[in-house]
Amino acid sequence: IFDILKDGEVLWARCYSEGRSLHDLLKAENLWVLGEVRGVYLLLPAGRLPLEGICGRGEISGGILRGWGIEARMGDSVARKGRVAIGLLKEKNLLFVEAEVEVKAGDVIRYLPRLLKGSLAKELKEVKEARGGMRGRLLLQGRLSSPQPDIEISHMKVAFRYKDLPPISLRGGYLRWRQGSLRWEEISGKAGRSSLERCGGKISLRGKPILEVSSLRGVFHLEEIEDWLRKGGIALKVKGLRGLFRIEDLKLEASLKPWHLRSISFRGTPAGASFRHPSLPPLRLKGGEVAFDGHSISLKEVAFSTAGGGGTLSGKLSPFRGGENRLSGHLSISPELARWIYERFRVPRALRPKPPYEVEALSLLHRGEEWSFSGLFSFPQGQRVEAELSAGARRLALRRLFFKGEKEATLSLLLSKGKLSLSFSGELRGGDVGQMLEENPLRRGSLKGRVEISFDLDRPLRSKAWGRLEVRDFSLPGYPAHITGLKLRGKGRVLMIEGAALKAPFGDLRLEGLLRAREGGFLLDMRLQARRLDVKKVEEFFKGFKGGASRGSEKGPSIKGKVNWEVEELVWGKFLGKDAKGTLLLGQRGSELKVSEIDICGIGGRGSLRWQRIRALSFKFEREEGDLSSSLCCLLGKCNLAEGKFDLVARVRASGRHNPLKENSTGEIRFLAWGGIIHRWELLSRLLSLINFPELLRDRTGIKGEGLPFKSITVEAKLRNGRLLLQEAVLDGPSLKAVGGGEIDLIKEEVDMTVLLAPMRTVDTVLNRIPLLGKVLTGKSGTFVSFPFRVKGSLSHPKITSLEPSAVGSGLLGVMKRMLQLPVQIIKPVLPQ
Repeated sequence: IFDILKDGEVLWARCYSEGRSLHDLLKAENLWVLGEVRGVYLLLPAGRLPLEGICGRGEISGGILRGWGIEARMGDSVARKGRVAIGLLKEKNLLFVEAEVEVKAGDVIRYLPRLLKGSLAKELKEVKEARGGMRGRLLLQGRLSSPQPDIEISHMKVAFRYKDLPPISLRGGYLRWRQGSLRWEEISGKAGRSSLERCGGKISLRGKPILEVSSLRGVFHLEEIEDWLRKGGIALKVKGLRGLFRIEDLKLEASLKPWHLRSISFRGTPAGASFRHPSLPPLRLKGGEVAFDGHSISLKEVAFSTAGGGGTLSGKLSPFRGGENRLSGHLSISPELARWIYERFRVPRALRPKPPYEVEALSLLHRGEEWSFSGLFSFPQGQRVEAELSAGARRLALRRLFFKGEKEATLSLLLSKGKLSLSFSGELRGGDVGQMLEENPLRRGSLKGRVEISFDLDRPLRSKAWGRLEVRDFSLPGYPAHITGLKLRGKGRVLMIEGAALKAPFGDLRLEGLLRAREGGFLLDMRLQARRLDVKKVEEFFKGFKGGASRGSEKGPSIKGKVNWEVEELVWGKFLGKDAKGTLLLGQRGSELKVSEIDICGIGGRGSLRWQRIRALSFKFEREEGDLSSSLCCLLGKCNLAEGKFDLVARVRASGRHNPLKENSTGEIRFLAWGGIIHRWELLSRLLSLINFPELLRDRTGIKGEGLPFKSITVEAKLRNGRLLLQEAVLDGPSLKAVGGGEIDLIKEEVDMTVLLAPMRTVDTVLNRIPLLGKVLTGKSGTFVSFPFRVKGSLSHPKITSLEPSAVGSGLLGVMKRMLQLPVQIIKPVLPQ
């Protein structure tokens, strides 16, 4: 008893005990004491709460000290109407204390941590400069050594500092600590310049600490909020918070260690609030109401400014996947804001309005892959556009697009799976469009007329066209093509192109003809004229332009028909064809380009090129008595190579998926040139220099500075999968005879062939001219000498090596003997190092 009761007075006491012996009388369990004390000092529990000046009545009975009507002090705090029960025996280790208290804030910070354990006690020690007080009820119960506090505060008015936060003051409300949980209701106060009202919530410290705010109202200075969160180690993507935000109702749940926001919802009004976010330009909110329910953000007449623009918006935004976004209001779009919008939402360049501009009566809806938009655009020069459009998966509906500038026009467009509908009426001028769009497709041109066109690929007979349309100086959005002029006329199932001029990457075109809808597809009948056309670029353009089944139907529509064409200059890889004519046939299985006539460097040709699963080509080229000099100059890009006349017949057939010439090609070439002179031929010059050809023929007429004359040059070759197999190549000249055989790889541009050169000199003459050979060789008079070589490597500069006589095939030697009609002696030349 007297370990916990100190000092004071016992005003009166009545004692009673009974037992079989004196020893039994003094046992605590047999003792009963009733009395009244004043000014007693109580150390409870175990000296952690020093209660002073205790007054009241009490009794000791059954080893338990009980008191009632207790009044006491602890520091500057007062307890009244208290009740106490303390176990005095080891087997009755209990404590019960209940009292009404008026507590000073300083005493709470000084004594309450003695009763608490864990993080709350630690955090209370961080509270400094506590002032003010509170009223409520204190309840301690449990074991004497470790009682559990139950603290209930019904009124408070306190101020304090906590860590690095600005001064905090709290008033009114209700607060209770029980079993590791702190709960509060209707608390108001201030933190720095920010204020809060009717705050309710709880902190649970059992297990993982959790904060729950059930209600909160207040006015917050956002720069303080950002500073608090940063000092608390809470990272935010939002930066640069400034201004005021009045919260009408806020709810949140979060884990405290580490901080993790589980859920939050709020409703409030911004007042000059500004912030930065990685996904947004700097944003300032001037008024209106903002609400967040944990899934979506609701806006009501929210005025904002950003990136030089701004506006007022209402609606709902769902930042999470699968949510709905709906906005309405008014926007002022600056150039900087326009750039952000266009890049953020990937607006096609052809559809980007030219800033600055205003958008009134805005309505925007986005849900998954579906979105719709309507609004009234107004531009500084007075142009106005009313737009209503929607889009989804494989669907675009431009329901109404009304332009008003110098003239008026209305446009509508529906594009969906297998369907296209277009209507236009009025006149649209390029000058107005240039003030409304960043990329002006009309430039200085115009669209004029009234037309309705619809295509149904699944049911072609439902396609129709009515009216007229004239287009002048128009660029196709998204395509490198430009329409300089176009006249369309629709008449039921027939769409007529009465005249069109088009600038495309593959050439400038003039078109006329018609497109007719019929059962199962469409029939095209066109006439095309061009000054210059690139076949490779045409092939790329038509690569995906095939008939066949459309998606979603077992038997789809097709585009069949023909395009008769005439081209003054036709570019075909490295070659240039002139005065070309032909027909492009479009069929169910693919397309075919037929060439009825073409002149390539003075060589006439005809053939076809088909686009199917496997590409195929078939061409024939022929010329009689052609001019060798001009044709070589045109084909090789080098002039003054040779003179003479030539005949040529060449056929080539090829097919394949990627490279027909390499995959599967056949053909033959027969070439004959006669009565000419070779001025320049690098390979022949290198060969002749190796046998000292000028020295051999020094006193021989027929070879002068003007070149090497020849009677004839004959070439016969076969084409096999990109390789040209030289069956016979013969040069017959008065000064030199040469034969060759081998192959040329046209794909790799490599050569591998054997060449036999025969200067028109006998063996004796050659030996006299070449002393080195004269020491080791002898021969009969009248026998001609020939030199064998191997030419191998790149076509541009092959490697030349000498061959053993035995390496020369009988075929080449036989050709040489037939040409000379005399014996031939083969000599291996000794080449310089």
